[in-house]
Amino acid sequence: MLRKVSKTTAISMALTLVLSVAALFGAGPFPVPAVSAATLNFEGETTANTTSGITTSNSNDSSASGGQYLQTSSSTAVGSWVEFTVNVPAANTYSIEFGYKQNTGRGISQLSVDGKSQGGSVDQYASVAAFTSSDLGIVSLSSGSHKFRFTVTGKNASSSSYAMTVDYFKLTSAASSSDYNVKDYGAKGDGSNDDTNAINSAIAAANAAGGGKVVFPTGTYSTRSIHLKSNIQLYINTGATIKALSGIDSPESNSYDNYQDFGHSHWHNALMWGENLHNVKITGTGTIDGNGVLSTSDNPGSGQGDKAIALKLSTDVEIGGLDDAHRLNLQRFGHFAVLATGVDTLNIHNVHVPNFSSGQRDVFDIMQCNDVKVTDIYSENSSDDIVKLGSDYSLGYKRPMSNIRVDKVVGLTNCNVFQIGSETAGDISNVHVSNLTVLGAGKAGFSISVNDGSIVDGVVLDGINTMTGTTAPIFIEISNRGRAPGAGVGKIKNVTINNVTATNAKSSNGEYTSRSPASRMATERITRKILRSTM
Repeated sequence: MLRKVSKTTAISMALTLVLSVAALFGAGPFPVPAVSAATLNFEGETTANTTSGITTSNSNDSSASGGQYLQTSSSTAVGSWVEFTVNVPAANTYSIEFGYKQNTGRGISQLSVDGKSQGGSVDQYASVAAFTSSDLGIVSLSSGSHKFRFTVTGKNASSSSYAMTVDYFKLTSAASSSDYNVKDYGAKGDGSNDDTNAINSAIAAANAAGGGKVVFPTGTYSTRSIHLKSNIQLYINTGATIKALSGIDSPESNSYDNYQDFGHSHWHNALMWGENLHNVKITGTGTIDGNGVLSTSDNPGSGQGDKAIALKLSTDVEIGGLDDAHRLNLQRFGHFAVLATGVDTLNIHNVHVPNFSSGQRDVFDIMQCNDVKVTDIYSENSSDDIVKLGSDYSLGYKRPMSNIRVDKVVGLTNCNVFQIGSETAGDISNVHVSNLTVLGAGKAGFSISVNDGSIVDGVVLDGINTMTGTTAPIFIEISNRGRAPGAGVGKIKNVTINNVTATNAKSSNGEYTSRSPASRMATERITRKILRSTM
């Protein structure tokens, strides 16, 4: 059922049932090299399993781990599951890597361990068959028998089936010899001592050893800028807080900062930052607190900083907690909780943003990145976008952005819960968003705003989406702001919006506007199904 989605003054658009979305992906694993580690590998085709009643079979493939993989039949439906019983010889904390084969007829699965949901959902759909893997977080296991159940929760709109595959799942426990406790390097964790040098020394030592886990035990670690390095995991324990001190690094120069706001143009003025890195994790169940030192202003003062985490031109990055009940907390983070620019293979999951009335602007700004997953986010309050995808000119060139998966975002904001834009210099494609729960939004629950000449192609909103107290639940706009060299009028095409229920909307069910007469025919193939709204 579709009612009153666009205003009479909106762009003239052809509504068809055409959708073209290329391969979505499963974010790869993020292993941290260790001095030694125990790894338990369980093959899908040989590990003992039971099912909900569906049929499984083993298929041969030389690219599979062990030369075979398990797959479920085409009769697989939502709620179908395969459960593996495994023996863990030693109690420990393990990271979970899940390997599977993508294809056009694959569903979305969710892992549970001993009955508790673990990690983010995995969409196995892709337009081209390929083996890949996803990091499903960290779990603490006792020695003995444990049950790993993969349950089908849905499917991509482009998928022909709910079937799923299991190539393998792998449990890796880092040995204690790879842990670098910041207190061993002089950190006090008393909330008053400046622990900057101790923290950066622990990171440097782990990096020099080839990689490792830098551990923050219970305590409050007051620090200026933390300098991230490759092959490092920062692990923030429950009861541990990393708290910003005045004296954050100064912003670096940028010849292209006139094309976007100050915050998007600089990375060094952050509580923690890194450039040209590989294999970085910031995980745990503790807190990263800007402490009023990180500014939401477009012109922060000297030593103030304006973001919690900044990463530039890096690969294989993970930021998040363990599961829905054990989240990483980001608070009072200034302009951005996370600014990722030119980062490929980025996994953000199980993050909580507490309810602070000020000091929290954009939560996740993901700029010209590829192969991104953002899942299981709960943001109680922010003054700007919660999940924002964009492509600006801060790198001095237009960098395309593709293969983005956003799922299970719950939030309240003065702006948009999810937005593509407004920075849109480079093209953005293959974006799959699902299961948005909007508790209130000063603008929209779901927004696409093309302003700087890019083409946005292949966007899906599906799952179960509920939106309360928005100005417009769905907002799509094209303008000709031109904040990039040679920018013209952009285009939005191949968008599907499914299953949205909106209540207490301040405007119509959806608003589609154009600020430029030249852009009025720049939208193609926008499909909307089952959009319900009450004012």
